[in-house]
Amino acid sequence: MGREEPLFLPDHEVDPLEVKIRLVCGVLLGVFIGFGAALRLNPTKPIWFALILLVAVVGCAWGAVRQGDRFWIAVLGRFR
Repeated sequence: MGREEPLFLPDHEVDPLEVKIRLVCGVLLGVFIGFGAALRLNPTKPIWFALILLVAVVGCAWGAVRQGDRFWIAVLGRFR
């Protein structure tokens, strides 16, 4: 029984291109989650639909940029 390898590398210096990629991927995930949540909650006014979508997009983008691999492992772990 050997040593267990970590799922991701330790925190490293993030370059600007990686930040942009993380941001775009987080926004895309937020759009999918936001639409799903808004359709499930079925808000009566369009402003609530937009607010739900905005919160999901900002939350996912923030998580992807700030947490990186930890965020994606947590999100993908929900689908196991």
